[in-house]
Amino acid sequence: MHYAARGLVAEEVSGMRVWIRVAVAALVLGLGSSAYAHPVTVDGDAADWFAAPVGSAVNVGRLQRDASGGGEIVFVDADDDVRNDLATGMANEIADLREVRVTADATNLYFLVDLDGTTDGANPPMVQIAIDLDRTTDSGARFFAGFADLQTSADAAFEWIVRTRSPAASPVQVDVVSQTYVTSAAAGTVAVDAASARYEIAVPWSAFGLAGPPSAFRFSVATFRENAGSGDVIGIGDGSISNALDLLTDYADQPNVASLNTWPDEVNGTDLVLDHYNEVWLSAAGEPISPILIARVASNVNPEWFGLANVASGSIDLAGFKLGDEETVGGGEGMVRLPAATVSSGAIATATLNDTTFTTLYGTAPDVVLDPMARFMAWATGTITLSNGGDEVILLGRDNLVLDVAIYGSGSFAGVTGGLSAPATNFVAARLGDTDTDVMSADFVSVPDCSATDPCAGGVCQECATFACLASTVGTSCADAEPCDGEEVCDGAGACVAGTPPTCDDSNACTTDACVPGSGCASTAITCTDDGNPCTVPVCDMATGCGFANVADGTSCDDADACTTATTCTAGTCGAGMAVTCMDDGDACTAERCDGALGCVRDAVGDGGACDDGNACTMGSTCSMGACSGGAAVTCTDDGNPCTAEACDPVMGCVATPVTDGTACDDESACTTGTTCSAGTCGGGSAVSCPDDTNPCTAPVCNPTSGECGFANVTDGVGCDDTNPCTTGTTCTAGACGGGAAVVCTDDGNSCTAEACDPTTGCRSTPVADGTVCDDADACTTGEVCASGACAGGAAVTCTDDGNPCTVEMCSPGSGCASTSVADGMACDDGDACTENDECTAGACGGDPVAACMSDAGVDGGLALEDGGVDAGVDDGGVDDGGVDDGGVDDDASVPSDAGRDAGRDAGRRDAGADAGDGGASGGGCDCRTDGGDDTRFAWLALGLVAFARRRRR
Repeated sequence: MHYAARGLVAEEVSGMRVWIRVAVAALVLGLGSSAYAHPVTVDGDAADWFAAPVGSAVNVGRLQRDASGGGEIVFVDADDDVRNDLATGMANEIADLREVRVTADATNLYFLVDLDGTTDGANPPMVQIAIDLDRTTDSGARFFAGFADLQTSADAAFEWIVRTRSPAASPVQVDVVSQTYVTSAAAGTVAVDAASARYEIAVPWSAFGLAGPPSAFRFSVATFRENAGSGDVIGIGDGSISNALDLLTDYADQPNVASLNTWPDEVNGTDLVLDHYNEVWLSAAGEPISPILIARVASNVNPEWFGLANVASGSIDLAGFKLGDEETVGGGEGMVRLPAATVSSGAIATATLNDTTFTTLYGTAPDVVLDPMARFMAWATGTITLSNGGDEVILLGRDNLVLDVAIYGSGSFAGVTGGLSAPATNFVAARLGDTDTDVMSADFVSVPDCSATDPCAGGVCQECATFACLASTVGTSCADAEPCDGEEVCDGAGACVAGTPPTCDDSNACTTDACVPGSGCASTAITCTDDGNPCTVPVCDMATGCGFANVADGTSCDDADACTTATTCTAGTCGAGMAVTCMDDGDACTAERCDGALGCVRDAVGDGGACDDGNACTMGSTCSMGACSGGAAVTCTDDGNPCTAEACDPVMGCVATPVTDGTACDDESACTTGTTCSAGTCGGGSAVSCPDDTNPCTAPVCNPTSGECGFANVTDGVGCDDTNPCTTGTTCTAGACGGGAAVVCTDDGNSCTAEACDPTTGCRSTPVADGTVCDDADACTTGEVCASGACAGGAAVTCTDDGNPCTVEMCSPGSGCASTSVADGMACDDGDACTENDECTAGACGGDPVAACMSDAGVDGGLALEDGGVDAGVDDGGVDDGGVDDGGVDDDASVPSDAGRDAGRDAGRRDAGADAGDGGASGGGCDCRTDGGDDTRFAWLALGLVAFARRRRR
């Protein structure tokens, strides 16, 4: 059930015009159709109850909604208003109501009741809660149960009573009593926190004959003392005197009266009726809701006005409800009673203090005119005037319960979260649908106001709804020119969205086809979703679309059974594998087993058996419900160390903790003074100085007991010096230095000295006898002898000349005599008359051939390079003329060889010069040998070859 609408629709309700807004969409936290369960665990702990009381006010309650859509009512009763006219043992704090909370869900109705004292005693307190389901005057019973002398008001006549009892000193139970006083014992569940006197109660709707939560109910609460024997209420006199001890009441709308007591302010000798009740409205899910919500707050508009929305399933008369801007009971702002005005389900009624100005501004009259004279003085004493910068708007129910709160800007209220900015001039804070989370930024939006003559200017998807510019109804047309959009419509949030796009189907089941704005249809390959089976993989077929193929048999997989392992795939199914063996955790209080969903779990065993609780500071622990606990505390023994303090660590057991560094201590040694603690050790101070005896194998020591100095042998084998330079490697043995090896003196390389060790000075060299033959290592001397420890004397070595004019013979002390080449180009004589310009080259003497020595002594005057064609065919004895061709012409046939003269010398310098056997004579005056004068052509040929060769050298 919603009240958002497209446009404004006028509806006549009992002669009053109410502006209704038709539903935009089912909002997430819609109160009429859905809500989120408020989780309650019946354990006596108030941690899962969230509603914040109305400041410090008492005798007043409020409904609070949380961000998840849960609802809860909290009512704070005055402290010490318990009945005070009774004898000791009957009237005391144990029955003083302090706080009552209510919530519900689809299954149960829940109460949390706090008393001021304790829950034990000979006559324990009894809590009774009367439940009026039909909310019809005088329809049902009125006397509370157990022979109570108190009645509910006629408007809250009940069908059922929820009652706590402690029969025969048994634990507290919750009974459900019908209007005919038939008791269903223990029909509900209760958890009691005795220390704080708190009762947490759950009663199933079925205990009231209901299949689920009703749309609303009323409840009345009173406390009594229980007769522990009979289980009934303890009476006080006759039936003319109420036996109620405390009541949940607002004292007839008088929360500021100075004296507020059950007796006589609420009941007395003539008044046995509890006038007050609380009314609870529920969603379909059972969550407490407000049937009327503050839907509009116009704080910065002249005139200021409000919108009140009916979110219940039927029409509601506003008579008895109150509206104002005072958040604190007894404050100076305003709170007024609303006049009779019926608001139909889903409608918003407008309310203002100035109907004339409102009508002028919006062109229509308001639905409700707030009368300043109808002030609700029990709550506030001033008039309603909203602050533009921030304020609070409070809606009270007929029972004065705070049903709804709206804050904006700097406004604040306990349990309500802000975030709604203060509306600007001519802006309205408008509730979004029927959301009610007490989070202003989620429940409201600040928008411009509007009217039929002053419409909204926010675009095609915005419209004027109950004088506030809100998003148009979902589906309102807002077509544009985009071809792929289809027919555009409003989305309910003020945006124009595309309609149904054209159909784009390429007949390929493996693509997603869509119309791309501006370009038309396009196809995108789809991604097939995994089926969660580890033994299949998604595949796509163009004809059939996504499917699945089996993975290879033997592939590892998880069969989701925590009690198997190493499972593998077979034909697309995960199975086989090995059973999981749950390891013993070593805890004697548990037994291990495997659960298919949870894996290895531990079950409690061995209650009362010995165990180890893991706390090194206890001993003698035993098992209890799977846990090891109890045992005696371990006493830690002093370790005798003055620098530590002993204590027990739950993990490590007894441990010694270092005392503060610098603490004076006694290290029990007579050899130290002034010792102090450092990191748990006693040390430092001044040591007694004992004299040394110079023995390297003893060390001076102090006797820790007597303080006397003495000497102690060092460890055998420690190296020491026995002061003898002729020994090495000496060590200590029984306090004496000895042993070791004799020192071997190194030869100094002087053949005229002998090396030996002297026990006083160590190794030294001594001269041998003078005249002893020696070698001074100089190759240029010979015959040396020793003199005073030095090798000297001997004659100088004379190096023999090797006859080569291009070398010089010299003696080197290291290597002796050797020939060394003179500088290249130095003039020399090679001893050959047929050469000239002789010079040294690389230690050899040579020169250029003399031309006159190259002729054949006048024989055969032919050309030197050829024999003029004469005697062709006769070779020069097989010897080449220095590598120069004879031009194809043979040598003289008459001379087969060079007359037996060394034919090998034809090589370019002289022609077959004679060897030493030719009489030793040189050929003519130029020291050149000839052929005997037969044929001069050979000489010319040789001369030509020499000239050719010299040209090549150049």
